[in-house]
Parts: sequence; structure tokens; C-alpha cells
Amino acid sequence: MTIRLNNPFDVKVSSSVFVHYEVFITYEPLPVCSTELPHYSLILTNVTVNDSRFDLNIHHATSYNLSVIIDHYYSIIYSYSTFFLGDSLFSLYIKNSSFRSVLTGYYVFYITFSAKLNPKKCKFPRIHLISTFVIEDSQFHDNWYGIKISGIPYLPKTHRNHFISIIIKSCLISKNTITGLSIDEKFLTLVQINITDTELIGNGGTSILNSNAISLSNVTVANNTSTGMKLKASIVTIENKLTLRSNAGVVGGGLAINESSQLILTSSANLEFIDNHASYKGGGIYLEETSNSVITLEASNIPLTLINNSAGIFGDDIYGYTINHGNNHFNLTNPNISST
Repeated sequence: MTIRLNNPFDVKVSSSVFVHYEVFITYEPLPVCSTELPHYSLILTNVTVNDSRFDLNIHHATSYNLSVIIDHYYSIIYSYSTFFLGDSLFSLYIKNSSFRSVLTGYYVFYITFSAKLNPKKCKFPRIHLISTFVIEDSQFHDNWYGIKISGIPYLPKTHRNHFISIIIKSCLISKNTITGLSIDEKFLTLVQINITDTELIGNGGTSILNSNAISLSNVTVANNTSTGMKLKASIVTIENKLTLRSNAGVVGGGLAINESSQLILTSSANLEFIDNHASYKGGGIYLEETSNSVITLEASNIPLTLINNSAGIFGDDIYGYTINHGNNHFNLTNPNISST
């Protein structure tokens, strides 16, 4: 069965179960601009979707401000949720929710930036086009694919004046067989993604591609089977602790930095690489020298722990890292390391 809702203003759905449903909710611009910015809401609380599809399409531009709260939302048994974010004014908050048991080629949770062009934009004095998408205290587990955040190649011009902040906080992403977390912003310049106090445990892998504004703070990546975390053509900033433990890969067991990527370490950063293994090279950390991938230290004495990492051929702890940071150096908690 299919449910389609267009501009469902100030709607609340609670204590409901959807089985074998396709639910499409779309927000589009009002026919005319108001003299003051209207505010509308959508609230889903204690909702379960079973073998169902949920799509939220946000394309209303600056016609109004949309607030979406999704609390205690349970996506189970082949259900998946997709969020299409247009060049619109919104705040979206997902909390205390669970997304699990999608053993197909679909991501259980997918955020994408829509290229749908808006017919017009309303102008309101002192209103800045800033939108937020917060995911907090939620779990994504036992799927083939976990979370995907993706742009599209021809979109940047449509979002040039629109800042979007995506925050993943206090979440557990675990036991997703192929990919736990995949981010590919396609170089969207005004999208900032902050991941804090979050664990990625026992997934196939974690990948960050074509992304210029990713921040990690108190993040643990453990027991991944296809490298702990891969960076490609991206800039990632470590604000606090990043722990990579018991991950395995071919090139880079814990962390692989490729295709001119840059890992920036702030003064409060703290890196731990423990019990990672690469079958070829870079058990703890691998840097692709041919693409000028780098680790940049913004301060000196940043703690770096390398314990019991191993590689089949080269660089048990580190492969490809060169010291080129002026007066800024790591504070090695265990000075006896293996590097190539």
C-alpha cells in the first residue's frame, strides 16, 4: 500500500505501525510568499515501519521553516528510510531510534541532496539559510548497508548560499556487513558533517570520499573487516579522540589515507591505533605517498598510540608517513614503532 502526503503542516503521527507500506512525504513551496516566515512541523513518535519504505522530500526553499522531530522510530525487517534535502530551510532531529535488518542492496538510512530546482525563493530580512540535521542516541545495526550520506556531482551551484550541518551524536553503527558508514559529499562546499561520541563496531568498512568538511570527536572504529576507515579526496579534522582497534584490511588496517586526502589534527586530538592488521602494508596507518596525502598537526605533542599493529609486508604501525610539520610533532605514547 502507498501513502502520499504533500505539505502535511503541523502533523503528528504517534503509536503507529506500518507493515508493507510505501510512505512518501513531500514539502513544496507555498503558492505565494508570506510577509513573515511561517513555521510548520512534522512529528513522528513511537512509530514502527516493518517491510516498508519511508521517503521524506524537502523542497520548499525559503517559503517556510520546517521542523521535523522523529522520536522512537523503529525501522525493521527490510525497511529503509531516505531523506531528500533540497535547498530549503529546515531542522530535522532524529533521536532514540533504531534502523535494522535490511539484508538487501538498500541503505537502511540514506541522506541525499536533491537537485530539484525550486521555482522561487522567498526573502525575509535577517533570516539566514542555515539548516540542521541531527541524529542522536540511535542505532543502525544488522544490515548489509548502514548509513549513506551522498551529494550529486552537478549540485554545488544550487547550494552555494545554503549551509547544512549534519550531526551524528552518541550513536552505535554496528554489524553492517558491507558498509557501516559511507560519506560522499561530491565536494558540496557548505555541508559540514560532525560525528561525535559514536561507535562503529563490526562493520564491513567506513569510507569518506570527496568531502571537505568532516569532523570527528570521540569516535571509535573497531572490528571492521575492510579497513577501519578509508579517506579518499577528503579533508577530515580530528577534534578529540579517534580510536581504531582490531580492524583488518589489505592496504591500511586501521586507517587508509588516499587520493590527496588530508587528516587535520587539532590541539585536542588524540589518536589510538591498537591491534589493527593489513595483509599488505600499513597495519595501523597507510598514507598514499604518490597522491601527496598528508597528516597535518595544528599543534605539537599530539598523543599518538600505536600498539600491536601488524602488516604482512611493510609498515606494521605506519606506512608512507613523513615528518613535515615544522615544530609540530607527535607525542608517541610508545616510542618503539615499526614504520616504512
